[in-house]
Amino acid sequence: MLNLKEGIEDPLLLILHYLSLEDILSFSQTCKYVARISTAKQLWLHVWRRDAPSHLQLSTQMLPLEQSSGTQTKLAVLHTLRLHHSMTAAVDKRSIRRVFFHQSLSVTWTKIIGSVWLLVAASDATVSVLSLFSVTSLLGSSAQDLVAQAFLEGSVRNGLVQLTAKQGVILALNFGYLRM
Repeated sequence: MLNLKEGIEDPLLLILHYLSLEDILSFSQTCKYVARISTAKQLWLHVWRRDAPSHLQLSTQMLPLEQSSGTQTKLAVLHTLRLHHSMTAAVDKRSIRRVFFHQSLSVTWTKIIGSVWLLVAASDATVSVLSLFSVTSLLGSSAQDLVAQAFLEGSVRNGLVQLTAKQGVILALNFGYLRM
């Protein structure tokens, strides 16, 4: 339980600790003073500890959390919680579709790219098939749409994907041979 002795000097900030995320955001729009108070770093760290599932990690693509401001912490918490909510809401509303691959191949590597594409490498000891699917078509009720497919020599073991603004997607694959 929070109290004024735990470093919270403003009683209004103490009240904000007891509000839901939606209520904090609504209340912060009432005036400039409340808007300023609602960017307190300790408030958003409390919201994170209270509202985030234990397996979820805070997405901080900025400064380390210790060096971030209250506003930066607020934005990181809101972004991560909203992203988690949208991903879980999409799964809850629709059933995930099964994707079937050629029986002689085993899935050796998968990667979700930009929350839009699913890249799957299915390999045997000597060849691989790279298949690109739309995530929305896999989660939705529409037919399973294969966007692109490539056949490669060698077995894909793992890889790296990097999104770039000018060049699109850079893909680096590590090939190996499966031991049978």
